[in-house]
Amino acid sequence: MLTETKDWCHFSVRLQRSGLHQSAKKGTLGYEDEKFSYLLVAKSGLVTPVVESRIIRKPIKRQGHIVIDVCTGGQLKREIIGKADPSYKKVAKLEWGDEYPAN
Repeated sequence: MLTETKDWCHFSVRLQRSGLHQSAKKGTLGYEDEKFSYLLVAKSGLVTPVVESRIIRKPIKRQGHIVIDVCTGGQLKREIIGKADPSYKKVAKLEWGDEYPAN
């Protein structure tokens, strides 16, 4: 559980800044990282796939294991996937914001 952090369920997208946007914000970089949260809205009776977990931070890839932080059920949770785990190769390809398969 990641209760001690001030993290929240979101993902980041890098957007290019135009020259006007860059000068208006007095930015030195040609891009800006915008953060988005998750919100699902559906009409009654509409069947939508349920995403149970999302990766909320860039996965930490170490020798022999991967550490990922996921938002699941409105809570933050840390998962450590070892190289011996059958899902290791699939998890190694995931990035921040991707859906995390339920165990």
